Amino acid sequence: MGEPAGGLLVLCHHGGFDRLYSAFSAAAAAGSMGRPANVVLFFEALERLMNEDLDQVILVPSDQAAQERMDERVGARNASTPADLWAALRGMEPVRTYACSASVALEGFTPAQVQSAVDEVIGWPTILTLMDDAEHVLTF
Repeated sequence: MGEPAGGLLVLCHHGGFDRLYSAFSAAAAAGSMGRPANVVLFFEALERLMNEDLDQVILVPSDQAAQERMDERVGARNASTPADLWAALRGMEPVRTYACSASVALEGFTPAQVQSAVDEVIGWPTILTLMDDAEHVLTF
C-alpha cells in the first residue's frame, strides 16, 4: 500500500450527486494544494463508479424537481461533474483512491473488475490505519 501519510481521508458511502461532488471536490482541493488525500469508496458510491453513472444527478433524499434543477444548473454553468473530478483525482499526486473489499464483494464485483477504477482494493484494517494517520476525516 503506497498511501500518502496524514492529510485528508474521505470516506464515500452514498452515491448522491451532491455527496460525490463534495467528496471528490474536497480531495481534489487537497491534492491541488500538495496535501495528501485518500478517498475510499463503499457501497453505493462504488456502484456508481463501476456503473459509470457518476454524472447522473441523484440527490439524497430523492426530490425529482431538485434533481432536475441541479442537472440544469450543472449544464448551464459548464461545472465540473463528479466524473470529471474523479478523473482528475486518478492522476493527481499525492491522492490515492481505494475501494473497500467488503463493498466490492457485496456489490457483486470482483477485485479484478474494480482494480482498473481505483488505485487499490483494501480492507478495514488498512482503512483503520488510514483513519489513524489522517489529520482530517470526512464522511459522505
